[in-house]
Amino acid sequence: ELSQQYKYNLYLQNDPRKNNVPIDGGIEFPKGYTVFISINESGLRECDKTNLAIHMLSTFLRDNMIKVAPASPDEEIAKERNITFANCSSFMDNTVILLQKGEETSVRKQGNCHIITDSGCDILLAVEKFMVEAIVEAKNRTASM
Repeated sequence: ELSQQYKYNLYLQNDPRKNNVPIDGGIEFPKGYTVFISINESGLRECDKTNLAIHMLSTFLRDNMIKVAPASPDEEIAKERNITFANCSSFMDNTVILLQKGEETSVRKQGNCHIITDSGCDILLAVEKFMVEAIVEAKNRTASM
């Protein structure tokens, strides 16, 4: 199966050469599945670039022909807002991108779950690192076919 290459303009707020957010694990999206963007809002709501980061991530995925759906890792919030409950163990076949607060700003993979963690309102930096890495890895996969 040949993969089609597309030209895509990715506009970033930060210079990717200076983006030192650590990334652990590969980024790949299984074809035909929905990617759930699951946001743990506690702690992220206070950061002024959170909405921009979420918008950029969902637009990036949609522009690259990936089906996206909103989710929450909190069952009560998911029920309240009528969205999918998704965390790293609830959807094994689908990909979950979990945005959360934590000790260190980082991007790491756990199975089909990509955990983007923000430690101090750096969520945009972490999301940009994720998007750039996704493009680099997709390009490398296509080049090796």
